[in-house]
Amino acid sequence: MANELENLCQELVEISKDYVDKKELTLKDLQNALKTAQTVRANRGVLALKDYGTILFEEYMSPEALQKLQKSPDYKKICFKILNLLVITKILSKFEAKLLLRYL
Repeated sequence: MANELENLCQELVEISKDYVDKKELTLKDLQNALKTAQTVRANRGVLALKDYGTILFEEYMSPEALQKLQKSPDYKKICFKILNLLVITKILSKFEAKLLLRYL
């Protein structure tokens, strides 16, 4: 499981390199974001994770870069990987991830 988690994190870091334009996303940043996501989920609920994700994207991407990502085929891929990551780390259940996917 730890290996799967690490591989998934590394894939997200690699995919993001084409879109991130404010500061580089590192594996450590992603691990810290997961810890924060766990806290957000525990304190404010599932839908608050969507807001946290938006804030996180804005931290690394300009509005132009975010639009570029949203129009690319990588957008869905990144969303699926992020949700999968949240399920693997037990921040979300599979059911909750499916619900959140509707908001993306």
